[in-house]
Amino acid sequence: MSVLELTTNSHNILADGPEKKTLEGLRVMQWNVLADGLAQFGDFCRVEKQYLEWNYRSPLLLDRILKDDPHLICLQELNHFGDCFLPELKQHGYDGEFWQKSSSPTQRYKFPLDGCALFYKTSRLQLLESDTIRYEDSQGLKLHQGGQICRFKDVDAKQDFVVVNTHLKAKSGAINEKLRVLQIRQLLQRINTVQKRSSTPTILCGDLNADPLSETYSILHENFVSVYSLVCPCEPPHRANELDVLEFCDAVTDGGAPAEPLFTTWKFRSKEGERQRTIDYIWFNTQNKLVPQRRWSTPSQTTIGPNALPSALYPSDHLPIMCEFRWKASESD
Repeated sequence: MSVLELTTNSHNILADGPEKKTLEGLRVMQWNVLADGLAQFGDFCRVEKQYLEWNYRSPLLLDRILKDDPHLICLQELNHFGDCFLPELKQHGYDGEFWQKSSSPTQRYKFPLDGCALFYKTSRLQLLESDTIRYEDSQGLKLHQGGQICRFKDVDAKQDFVVVNTHLKAKSGAINEKLRVLQIRQLLQRINTVQKRSSTPTILCGDLNADPLSETYSILHENFVSVYSLVCPCEPPHRANELDVLEFCDAVTDGGAPAEPLFTTWKFRSKEGERQRTIDYIWFNTQNKLVPQRRWSTPSQTTIGPNALPSALYPSDHLPIMCEFRWKASESD
């Protein structure tokens, strides 16, 4: 079955094969949390400065994560791993891995380097292998972007799988899109190497800085399926407050085109004006062993309000997205 068939006939992915009824689903969160320093100096013109400070934003970020209770958390633009997120999340049963960029705009404002962070619940997941990737340009020179490739054992399901967390080159334009295409090809090559060593399901999370009509998306879509391009139930929030009022997801668009969220980032900057894009994703490969069964919807513009992101209620200029996966039982089970 091709990727296109999986997308247009997504009910087959979710329904084929017996399900292990007693096994809790595996919840995965993806979120660009907006680096400390890039918030204060990011030219966000519709938010009061006090709401951009790390001391204000970090409790909201952590509160949101803990309320949604994911087993796996893939974050980008985190620059308070060891002094904030790791100690806080360890108190709630998580451990974590961090990949730091070699250079970042945060340095310009004398803030720590940011990078990608992956946290996991130790009661459910055992880290078997941890690796990183740093992308190169066409001349073989190292770039500042990269990510993490980790192999886990789901101790409840007794199954192994791979998680990839990445943040691709930012900014629009043909030159930057060409770099993103190069980066995603390098990442897929590395994933293929991991798959050859151990044929396991793979979940890929990240801020790709590329929308669903981009070449970067198209290349990745040849190898993976985005969970938001599938027809599956949406999970309502755990508690009802302004931050948690979420709308149910739409199905795929007519003709089977990917129905990604209307946006995963929405901001106003005094120089650039309004920017609203879908660039954050959770993908899975097509082996049909670890498949999505629920996904969390994203709030509408009305829910967020006219001033967009970040705000007093929304601590990043990106929205978190989340999906719950399940293991398909073998026919012999």
